[in-house]
Amino acid sequence: MPGYCVPNCKNSASKEFLMKHFPRNPDKRVQWIVNILRANWISTDSSCICEV
Repeated sequence: MPGYCVPNCKNSASKEFLMKHFPRNPDKRVQWIVNILRANWISTDSSCICEV
C-alpha cells in the first residue's frame, strides 16, 4: 500500500485521483520533496503524491 505524503491531503486512488510514486532519479526526487513543503521527511519507494 502506498504512503501518501502531502500534509492534510484527503485525496486517494479510491476517490479516483491519479496517484504518482516519487521518481527514482535522486535529483528529481529531491525536487518533489522540496515542493511538498514537509520538514524532516524522507520519501520511500512507496511514497505517493496525487495529481492535484
